[in-house]
Amino acid sequence: MHIERFDTGALGANCYIIESDGHYMAVDVGSPQGAAIDRLAQLGSAVELIVLTHRHFDHVMGVAEAVRLTGAKVAVHELDQCGLLSGDDSLYSRYRRMLNAENECCSADILLHDGDSIKLGGTEFEVIHTPGHTEGGICLYGCGILLSGDTLFNASIGRTDFPTGDDMAMQSSLRRLCALPGDTVVYPGHGESTTIGHEAASNPYIIR
Repeated sequence: MHIERFDTGALGANCYIIESDGHYMAVDVGSPQGAAIDRLAQLGSAVELIVLTHRHFDHVMGVAEAVRLTGAKVAVHELDQCGLLSGDDSLYSRYRRMLNAENECCSADILLHDGDSIKLGGTEFEVIHTPGHTEGGICLYGCGILLSGDTLFNASIGRTDFPTGDDMAMQSSLRRLCALPGDTVVYPGHGESTTIGHEAASNPYIIR
């Protein structure tokens, strides 16, 4: 398995392009322009799936363009599919003045639920529903890695003061993640990678 990370958009959201046995998927395509989109254009139809960790614009604004370039199917938790359909639900409408790209709505092909499996070549990821930042936030766990979206960051966590955010739900989600093996490598929605063990021991925002 090989993971490429791209910094996308005004808020620096991470887009990950993951390869396993010649099969590709993208996780969070936050801008319709830039290096991540260029890479997806290069890969074309080899990209089979676009998975979104949550509804916010900085993670979904490039999805429509990515679908045009690759023909990939789009997967998102059922509670956050609204972010693909509405600039209000993705928070794009609130922040549009600071953005240099237009938001284009699209629809999901696959609605995810807790415990679902996503297969990519010989790799399998478990969908972990992690509400707190949004009600439909998810993480992907498999092969010793966690794609944590905006639930868990290096030395921080996702904000809970946006619509559908919930402090108690966030702490419950974080406890669930901290129960994963300590050597699990975390690839967050913003910032640099970390490990579950490091965050479980030292992240100041996790209530122990």
